[in-house]
Amino acid sequence: MKIIYCCYGGAHTSIVASSIHMGYLPTDKIPTSEEILSVPYYDQSANNSVGTPLFMGVDEYTNEVYVMGMGHHRDYYAVMTYEYAHILASDKGTSIRIINALSCINNYIRIGGFLSRRANLISIGRPLTVFGIQRNYKYFVELVSNLKKAIKVD
Repeated sequence: MKIIYCCYGGAHTSIVASSIHMGYLPTDKIPTSEEILSVPYYDQSANNSVGTPLFMGVDEYTNEVYVMGMGHHRDYYAVMTYEYAHILASDKGTSIRIINALSCINNYIRIGGFLSRRANLISIGRPLTVFGIQRNYKYFVELVSNLKKAIKVD
């Protein structure tokens, strides 16, 4: 199975959710700023990478885990990704899950992400995203936990 965590830009919420999934971040406590900033690709997506899946690793169930920014075109990219998966599935029996990590977002992450990735004010934006992630961390853990429970059932 291929799992794609998606969000607006592919730099914060999807990165954190996939990092929890992969075990890069803890599930039993709120991570420190340093832990969040040390996960692969955190706050590093290029503005032109929207719609391009980024490989994060293989989980304990041998699922491939990706992140993808979807920008303003979430519906379009979701349909396109599912159609592509359908083509793959007919050849290799591959299935896909697209997980919307935007359900975990708050205004700190939203504003911080804009300042960091769009306005290039990284020194202001990045700490705001980290603060927002720490405030909503339980929702990220819940999102990943629910997915992993569903995967076990499948």
